Amino acid sequence: MWEPTIRSGYFHSRVKVADERDATGKWLVPVEFGDPDGVWERIQIATASRRFVAVKRSAPRLDDILGHHLVCVYSESSREEDVRSVLGRLREIGVKGSLTYKTDLATVEGRDDKLWTSEQIEAPRSDPNHSFGL
Repeated sequence: MWEPTIRSGYFHSRVKVADERDATGKWLVPVEFGDPDGVWERIQIATASRRFVAVKRSAPRLDDILGHHLVCVYSESSREEDVRSVLGRLREIGVKGSLTYKTDLATVEGRDDKLWTSEQIEAPRSDPNHSFGL
């Protein structure tokens, strides 16, 4: 139900980990049919420029189920600093709105739970030792 993954270099999903935060994962970016804002094109260009390690887009069969395209923008790990960095780059290229982050381990295990939301990552942090997620 997915188009082929586009990689900026070597990227392999990592799910055999002791701590789920060490697994790779992805920001889930909904994109309207017809992509009127050019989100997918900007993400592809940023990936070709090595701003993202890997991306993929939903195929028509999944699009029909969802009612929109879905783009996965991958992170090397699901630790807050890596997740925050990828979200920051998404924002820099103009991706707006509320996003969710899911680990590849959750995907492999068939879980729909999300580890992060963009609101959690972008919220001001008053306590530097506080983290969201797991």
